Amino acid sequence: LMRVFSQAAVVGAEFPLGELAEELFEVVSCYFPVTFTPPPNDPHGITRQGLCAALESAMFASPTYADFCLPLLQEKAASGVAETQNQAIAALGGAGERFGAARPSGGPLRNNLLPPPEPPAGTTHPNDPLS
Repeated sequence: LMRVFSQAAVVGAEFPLGELAEELFEVVSCYFPVTFTPPPNDPHGITRQGLCAALESAMFASPTYADFCLPLLQEKAASGVAETQNQAIAALGGAGERFGAARPSGGPLRNNLLPPPEPPAGTTHPNDPLS
């Protein structure tokens, strides 16, 4: 699986994917969140953290993945499962670093994760039905 993630990252980063971008993203993103627990005395040294890092590398490999990646991570961050939420929030940080420059004003990360700004004291919000 580590090799698959590594190769998917290379393909995503180095080749124009066009209409295949979403399919390649889905091939790797179906492994999110990583639930792997290594067996005792694992001779291969594969860890959950290593798999998470390799998966994120594949999921963030192409700027065209932002439109697929950010909604997936936002959905997982809203999960009722603590480990899924933790992985999603951690991955959103990496996604923000990777995709942030390609998304004006923070794009979906800012608009969907952060609360709207509060109006200045003494003013009403333009959408407030009581104003």
